[in-house]
Amino acid sequence: MNEEVMRVLKMLEEGKIDSQKAGELIEVLNATKKIVPVTANNADKTLKIKVNSSTGDNVNVNIPV
Repeated sequence: MNEEVMRVLKMLEEGKIDSQKAGELIEVLNATKKIVPVTANNADKTLKIKVNSSTGDNVNVNIPV
């Protein structure tokens, strides 16, 4: 397990958060690990970042390189 998940479990163990909140935090941590492949060719030199959360918050960022 990664360090972030261990920290969430430690907070759960200490009673700082409940099991529902711990589950939500772990779900968000796992969702951030999904990597969207970036494609670039000579015509399009843009870094494209897409973040889609389970709560419906979607972010699209296009940065020219």
